[in-house]
Amino acid sequence: MAAERLFRAMGSDAHVIVVGGEPALINGAVKRISDLEQRWSRFLEDSEISQLNHKAGTFVPVSSETVTLIQRAMEAWRLSGGAFDPTLLGAVLRAGYDRPFDQLVEAPPRRNELGSLLGAGSADISIRENSVRLPARTGFDPG
Repeated sequence: MAAERLFRAMGSDAHVIVVGGEPALINGAVKRISDLEQRWSRFLEDSEISQLNHKAGTFVPVSSETVTLIQRAMEAWRLSGGAFDPTLLGAVLRAGYDRPFDQLVEAPPRRNELGSLLGAGSADISIRENSVRLPARTGFDPG
């Protein structure tokens, strides 16, 4: 027996399928994905990623899940030789990606205050236990 659920999460269509388990596991999976979106979405003002972006240059307490996300992004930056750079949020915003995809056609890009045109590079991100410091005037976008 399989149970499944389709829903929107992190700007994408999500599809969770549980095969051979309790159908109630679907609710736990949806709740977990929702929790991570609340921590990681740069479109939610109170998310951990938004707080990091607003307080770049200072250490910000974050969850262990967010520390892991940032460590993985730093590793992707290193392995890709900088082709993937999660510190390019300023350039992403200037290109017009300043709201979720489903709202992009509704209005022109908003002015932003974040970051230099080039990313600082993930090597300049500091992690200390469950606190993270982005380089000043840098934004983080794991997308």
